[in-house]
Amino acid sequence: MTPRTARIVGWGLAALATAILVPTAVLAASVPDRGAQVSPEVVTIAVAISLSFSLIGALILSRRPDNRLGWLFAAAGIAAATNWLSVAYALRTLASDPTALGGRFAAWAWEIQNPVSIGLMTVFLFLLFPDGRLRTRAERRTTVAVIVAICFAAAGAIVAPTLVEFEDVPSPIALAIPESVAFALLVLGYVLFAGTIVASVVLLVGRLRRAAGRERDQLKILVWSAAVATTLVLPAIFVPWDAPHTVKRVAYLLAGLGFLLIPISVGVAILRHQLLDIDLVIRRTVIVAVLGAFITVVYVGIVVGIGALVGSIGNATLSAVAAAVVAVAFQPVRRGSQRIANRLVYGERASPYEVLHEFSERVAGAYADEDVLPRMARILGEGTGAERAQVWLKVGPQLRPTAVWPNGAVPSRPARLRGAELPEIADVTYAVPVRDGGELLGSLSVTKGASEPMNTTEQKLIQDLALQAGLVLRNVRLVEELRASRTRLVAAQDEERRRIERNIHDGAQQQLVALLVKQRIAEQLADRDPAKVKKLLAELQVETGQAIEDLRDLARGIYPPLLADKGLTAALESQSRKSTLPVILHSNGISRYSPSVEATIYFCVLEALQNASKYSGASGVEIRLEASGSDITFEVSDDGRGFDAEVAPRGSGLQNMSDRLEAGGGSLDVRSAPGEGTRLLGKISLREATRSDPPDSSSRQSATQ
Repeated sequence: MTPRTARIVGWGLAALATAILVPTAVLAASVPDRGAQVSPEVVTIAVAISLSFSLIGALILSRRPDNRLGWLFAAAGIAAATNWLSVAYALRTLASDPTALGGRFAAWAWEIQNPVSIGLMTVFLFLLFPDGRLRTRAERRTTVAVIVAICFAAAGAIVAPTLVEFEDVPSPIALAIPESVAFALLVLGYVLFAGTIVASVVLLVGRLRRAAGRERDQLKILVWSAAVATTLVLPAIFVPWDAPHTVKRVAYLLAGLGFLLIPISVGVAILRHQLLDIDLVIRRTVIVAVLGAFITVVYVGIVVGIGALVGSIGNATLSAVAAAVVAVAFQPVRRGSQRIANRLVYGERASPYEVLHEFSERVAGAYADEDVLPRMARILGEGTGAERAQVWLKVGPQLRPTAVWPNGAVPSRPARLRGAELPEIADVTYAVPVRDGGELLGSLSVTKGASEPMNTTEQKLIQDLALQAGLVLRNVRLVEELRASRTRLVAAQDEERRRIERNIHDGAQQQLVALLVKQRIAEQLADRDPAKVKKLLAELQVETGQAIEDLRDLARGIYPPLLADKGLTAALESQSRKSTLPVILHSNGISRYSPSVEATIYFCVLEALQNASKYSGASGVEIRLEASGSDITFEVSDDGRGFDAEVAPRGSGLQNMSDRLEAGGGSLDVRSAPGEGTRLLGKISLREATRSDPPDSSSRQSATQ
């Protein structure tokens, strides 16, 4: 059947059910008050239930024509409409003439149809929801069992000598069958029918435990509505036959209202399930149910129980005592009901509010501690019921899993960043970025099993945790960067000491040893060969001068005198002339600054020149120095082969430059792409630098000396 045909047939069946229900409502309104279970109020509720099944069936056939539940709902609506038309007509007719044959046939037809309507609205619905298919052997066997049960119940109603719901009205057909046979058929049919209802509910809950994603949310909605409906139907099942008519009427009215909830919830689950936060609905339902039961038990126990003992059930004092007990115990009971609801919805997990509260409480004042990230991962994992929770930290161009829960879980591989967006991570179910001031600092991620997908509440919880974790990750990253920077500084200092030691050992030390050897030779030849001694002394003078020059070069490598004496521009011009590449230097507004600022910029530019000479393959380098307000900026650019700055890790040279600048309150920006050369842009704040090292002419003088 095409979707258009299904839509036309669905709305046609809904129109037919409505046409049947209109006279049903009219007849029900004119029925005299008989005080039976089939009262006018109950018939009115039944009309509403029938109409809801028909309309929802038409909607399902219109929007989900491939879902067989649409046909089930349409059939249930027609069956219920004809069923309740029969009972309304029987009530109206038998009220004036208990012997009227038409009224007796209508009541007889209603008792035969009743198990069919209830079976379609309960057992078949539970077995076929949400897509209209029977999936397991147990579901197929339950379907056969409910059909057999309906047949037994209908057969018992057919052969019974009197109508079951109309005890004083004889059956319209007289069959020579003992009443015990009819009773046995009815009991067997309805007992088996009750068993199939229980079996269908068990199978429904089992599918809920195995389901995932959208189907799980849909099943939650139906299970919730069925639980509420069962709670409201139970009083009608167990109400005594000799109970007052008003009590019976209220019980059956509540049962009808509860049953009306089922088709409405099914319509929401199939058509608009994403609009309903079912976990929130379940929690509030449990809280209301527990509070209602508590108030009822207290009132009945005090007013009715104690009142019966003292012989004064309507005592106003007892009512006041009951009200006082409820008022005093209300808050503790409400908190207990919330814990029960949270445990029911979230299992062993805490509620989202409790997770956020615990996170805020535990990291307050301790967000730089080593334990904060594992603690954050634990709270994240326990709050979402995840198999694995991870806290990621941005380290250079990568995201690295810094903390993982539970202990012993295998962390994911580092993920490479491209830009400021979170990359896709293969073995993670859900991940959110952690930002502070718009800067990406890290991420929170969870990994869940296939049967436990992420729902909207858990996603919102992780997003809220990420908002609070920004400052935490920033401080943790600062601590980690400080430690790494200290390690690099120590390593750089050790390397520089080794370089100086090698230079002294291989250069000046060897020259001084040679001078010492020649001096001893000259001493030995002083008396025997004065001419040769004179020649040796001349060589000693030349070599001593060379040793002095080498020592000066070594000293300039530590801190160039030209930088201390004449400043940045002169020192960089001198180094540019020694470079293996052509260098163009532009200086705009550069004057004299503190030794720390000048040394930082000087050695950063020298490092950039060395990198360009060794690795870039460029034909030339351009240096730009510019002073603007309280900042000094420099740029070193080349036309070499370039590299991917977002992917390639920073080498020791670039890292040393970045450390130097950051130590002075500055920053380094590396811009490069394959085939497009490289640009290094550095910036240092004079305001930040002068706080720790103000300009001092004596320091420059001492450096020169």
